Amino acid sequence: MAQQLKGTFTVTDTALTAVFMSEDGQTTYTYEAKDRPWPVVVDKIDAVLDVVEPDILQGFMTFRGRIGPAAIAIHMGGDGIDIQAQLKEAIEPPVSLRGSGNWSQSNS
Repeated sequence: MAQQLKGTFTVTDTALTAVFMSEDGQTTYTYEAKDRPWPVVVDKIDAVLDVVEPDILQGFMTFRGRIGPAAIAIHMGGDGIDIQAQLKEAIEPPVSLRGSGNWSQSNS
């Protein structure tokens, strides 16, 4: 059964970053993709990560997704990892994203 972790999602002109906390509050999972300039900027917003097993959130992983018009939907790898968030302001036209980055874990 998938777990749903809460966190944040941000896109600057040089980085896409997602940060989530484990259900027990002991582990932070961070995904960073810095391989290109991104076509849209999204200030930090609340996001949800659906993942079958958080232990797979490590190392290199590709993603594809869409930002806009009212939400963000990102799918990673073939492992059933999905990030979803509602935008504070609409983005028109919607932007399709593809890229790669790395997951890291840190314990509190």
